[in-house]
Amino acid sequence: MRLHRAAWVLPISAPPILDGAVAVEGDRIADVGPFADLRGRCPGHVTDHGDAVLLPGLVNAHTHLEWSFLRGSIGPRHDFVGWVREITARKLATPLEEVAAAAGRAVEEVVATGTVAVGEVLNNATFYTETSVERLSTRGIRGIGFLELLGFGGAEATEILQAGWKALEMIREQGGGSRPHGNDRLGGPSLAFHLSPHAPYSVSPALFRLIRAQTERRTVHLAENEAEVRFLASGDGPWRDLLQELGRWDPSWSPPGVSPVRYLDALGFLDSRTLAVHVVHVDDADIAILRRRRTPVCLCPRSNARLSVGRAPARRLFDAGLTVALGTDSLASNEDLDMFAEMRALRDQNPDLSPEEVVRAATLNGARALGLERDLGSLAPGKSARFIGVKVKGVDDPYEGLLDENPMVFYPHDSH
Repeated sequence: MRLHRAAWVLPISAPPILDGAVAVEGDRIADVGPFADLRGRCPGHVTDHGDAVLLPGLVNAHTHLEWSFLRGSIGPRHDFVGWVREITARKLATPLEEVAAAAGRAVEEVVATGTVAVGEVLNNATFYTETSVERLSTRGIRGIGFLELLGFGGAEATEILQAGWKALEMIREQGGGSRPHGNDRLGGPSLAFHLSPHAPYSVSPALFRLIRAQTERRTVHLAENEAEVRFLASGDGPWRDLLQELGRWDPSWSPPGVSPVRYLDALGFLDSRTLAVHVVHVDDADIAILRRRRTPVCLCPRSNARLSVGRAPARRLFDAGLTVALGTDSLASNEDLDMFAEMRALRDQNPDLSPEEVVRAATLNGARALGLERDLGSLAPGKSARFIGVKVKGVDDPYEGLLDENPMVFYPHDSH
């Protein structure tokens, strides 16, 4: 047994512990508490980390690692649909080897900045069989891989879903490991893969219903931009123009005349296993629906700011009792994948949030949003020993101390 001591221990699920310790047996936490108490009941080697905060590894609940090749090449935008056009064209023109190399560098950044789990949205199954599954697994990253399905034509829904199943099977056979329990979970011990819809403006009602009926867990971009709101309200605007341009418009579809949240709720799509990402354009009635359906949400404050789509009502989401997680989104709309920077941005944009709420969004709430709370998100007996430390000096509030610039992150008990 090993005992890790530090000035502060943040279990997240319990109050902060001054002069605390975490006892580890193998790859599991055995005990958490004041050092004076644990020293007596947990004999073993003691590592004193000094002026540091020990806390759970961070959970980045929304990433797109395969877009990492665009790092630093696209500045702030005010035209969301135009941005989608640009990144799609650039990806088609970029060799897979370059995309894979950039994703590999991104994984190293994720690890270096204290993230231990991701909610990774992927579009290219071939890319994941060749590189990223192995890289994420060998670097100890846990999480969910959401294979994103698109298709606005209702008649194509079954065919698109079947193609999705085949793509997941390819991931399993060529690099994704064995098949865990559950009809849509394919992956190794580190990553489980699921099918997910992209967004209300790119997925037909029929495909939404099929995914909801046949998957165990899913995510969706929801209420992210004003063009989405307009499309569902009146059926026109930039999204309809793009669908028609691509030959994907379905003339049988009629706009529902409601908000994005109301639309998916009417389709029976929202539940506790559906992670709604962005939720920028929501009102009190939308938030009430998300609460009633126990739908977790993921905020991406820096991505939303960079793309000028608006700001999610974080305070109201927390006050409604929702599970509010945090994600960086992709390097096509963010400058890095550092969750500490994302936490600072959330706090800067929402000064009415407490430091504890912000840190909880990046730890326990993220783990709950991805269904990983049995192993991750808090420091407690039986949970994974892949926690992190952050060097601090003389802080009275360890939560506040974590939001300082340029934290020095380390892994107290880790073999990766």
